[in-house]
Amino acid sequence: MQRNKQKTSSNKMIHFPKGLAKQQFLDEYWQKKPLLFNKAMENSAQLISEQSLFDLSLDDEVESRLLIEDGPDEPWQLYHGPQDKNQLDDLKECSNWTLLVQSVNLWHSGCAKLLADFAFIPQWRLDDIMISYSTQGGSVGPHVDHYDVFLIQLSGTRRWCVGEPDAKVELLDSDSSSQHIKPYPITMDEQLSPGDMLYLPPNTAHHGITIEPGMTLSVGFRSPALSELMMIFAEQMIIDNKESYYQDPPFVDGSSSTEISAAAMTKAVNWFSNLTDYDSLQRKAFGILQTQPKQGLILDPVELDITELVQSNIILERDPCARVAWYQANETEIWLFVNGEHFNRPESEKDLINFFSTAPRLTSKQLTSKQLSSGLSDNKFLILLEIFVETGFFGLK
Repeated sequence: MQRNKQKTSSNKMIHFPKGLAKQQFLDEYWQKKPLLFNKAMENSAQLISEQSLFDLSLDDEVESRLLIEDGPDEPWQLYHGPQDKNQLDDLKECSNWTLLVQSVNLWHSGCAKLLADFAFIPQWRLDDIMISYSTQGGSVGPHVDHYDVFLIQLSGTRRWCVGEPDAKVELLDSDSSSQHIKPYPITMDEQLSPGDMLYLPPNTAHHGITIEPGMTLSVGFRSPALSELMMIFAEQMIIDNKESYYQDPPFVDGSSSTEISAAAMTKAVNWFSNLTDYDSLQRKAFGILQTQPKQGLILDPVELDITELVQSNIILERDPCARVAWYQANETEIWLFVNGEHFNRPESEKDLINFFSTAPRLTSKQLTSKQLSSGLSDNKFLILLEIFVETGFFGLK
């Protein structure tokens, strides 16, 4: 599927309130409390059309969900994409339904450009842009998310009822998959009009109800579960040949042969926390986890030999799905993470790693110039470039 080539006229699309610096926002609000930004985005309704969103939901490469509050078979009936065009057409005159399309930034260049205004938050934290279209009364129900999100009203109006961050909530029905919560004390009750933006920190109860049909854009930030990190940690233990094995505490003769003693259980519980020499493995697992792509790469792989590539006229494009991060492991070593893979690189390559990590595209002229100015040998330069090409970070349209 080809991405939309829509152009936008302004370099800056999101405007913070006057008097609120981004550092102040990070210090006072990020992961602490909600904040409403009135008129944060100009011409928000022009970013993407409703028809474009509907068309995306019909594509089998695009993740989408259709949620009908009063479904034909059950309440809050959910349909996973690709959506059915006839069903969407039949619903256009109905109320109380919502269409949600994930990772719109992968398929629509205007939405992808919007992410530049959130670059004050490290890009390895970014998850994706989701856009929802709701009819009057449309909602996904009262719930809690475990990640940070900026909610931008593109068109129509929506009322948001927000609770206190980290307040205790109860599921409405523990047997349901909807994860809706019981009524909670509302501390913020705001109606968002086109261009307004609402920031919500993790673990904040909220409920958005559409008043006038329209679209809401969500910029979400990746917040993985500890269980995900532990699975990667376990994989890396095996890969790095650093397996750990249980050892008994002193046994007491005469105890039951089928009882796990308190001492043995304590030994087992402390097994993981006492792995003090596994600190670097935990850090590596985190970098791998945070750079795993949300979905498969989109661009075609590069078939040319890496030396021929530098001398060719081919333009390399950053894959929209690609993810990258690096970590200063020590004074001489950098850990580079690209698309869920880990590489040890010398500290002398830091500037070049930053260059490759942030470049939207590469030309032979850029590569030649960067190779000459990097101060690295031809071999080291080509090895680093090969990492970014072989992992699919750069590809061909």
